[in-house]
Amino acid sequence: MTSYSTRMSKVAKVDYADAEKRFTGSLNQAVPVPVDSINDLQKAHQNFFGDTRIFLSSLEVFPSEERKQQINSSPF
Repeated sequence: MTSYSTRMSKVAKVDYADAEKRFTGSLNQAVPVPVDSINDLQKAHQNFFGDTRIFLSSLEVFPSEERKQQINSSPF
């Protein structure tokens, strides 16, 4: 993550274009996000900064396809 002041908008645009080129063909992405402070960034993009434990624990509730087949083929 890199921050730029308003005065550095031209530099930010060049760096963003370079980052997009660097990430071509990868799972990474460059995303320009204009905010006034890091707190505003966290408020605007809570999923990025969020705690994933609740989400990951909910995945354990849903059975895998293999487990579904075992359940469906059970004689009981």
